[in-house]
Amino acid sequence: MAEHVKDLLSAYLDHELDDVEQKRVEHHLSHCSECRQEFEKLALLKQQIYMAYGSVQAPEGLEQAVMENIRQRQFAYGIGKWVAAAVAALLAIVVVMTMSSIVYFGTAIVSAVVNIGFSLLHMIPFIVSSIPSLLGIVLVTAVILIIVSLWSLHRLLETRAIS
Repeated sequence: MAEHVKDLLSAYLDHELDDVEQKRVEHHLSHCSECRQEFEKLALLKQQIYMAYGSVQAPEGLEQAVMENIRQRQFAYGIGKWVAAAVAALLAIVVVMTMSSIVYFGTAIVSAVVNIGFSLLHMIPFIVSSIPSLLGIVLVTAVILIIVSLWSLHRLLETRAIS
């Protein structure tokens, strides 16, 4: 049997389906008693709601009052966005002005550190060339550290949690 169409019954009842879906629901309802019973319940409920509330009229001027309320809220929301943007811009200006002296001082410090770093970087070849065995010692130490780290990691992965 085809899959049930319960999720389409409300739309079918309100004539919201396209022709293909409508024919599919009609065909299914002619063969499936479960969906047909669900459709009859929905149709009865719709009829009861219409009987209870179908003759209720909205008060005079309700639509205009609702639309005016919407316009006022949209206007207030629009003003609120501009005020928030202006406050954010002023705050950004104050922060930038306050930080400008700090930024200048920070830039000077960073520049000095970078200069020292470059000086040390330029000195490395001289230090290594003056002590030929230093490079060998560094390489051997690095290899030993890598081997010990791998062995430790291997042991760690092999251990089991105590239950």
